[in-house]
Amino acid sequence: MPPAALPISSLLRTDLERWAAWYEQQYDSANPVDSGFDDRAEAIRFNQAGEELRRRLADELEGVASVTFRPYPVHREPAPIRQARTGIDQDDAGAEPF
Repeated sequence: MPPAALPISSLLRTDLERWAAWYEQQYDSANPVDSGFDDRAEAIRFNQAGEELRRRLADELEGVASVTFRPYPVHREPAPIRQARTGIDQDDAGAEPF
């Protein structure tokens, strides 16, 4: 839901919009998998700001809505690469397949 549609203060609305713009700066819609903050410390600051905004939003929407925050992943481990086997070598006889 866009911040403009929420019954919140203009200061919080502006802060939410700035935080969203911060996210959009690192997001590549043409290649989402390669999107991400260049610096681990920046991702941590982004999450800290998000948690603070969640708290403020929950305070302003108390009794109206429940607010949750899903942190941006700070550690992005590359997926393991497995090469497909096309056959079994003599040395691999009896070995477990991937």
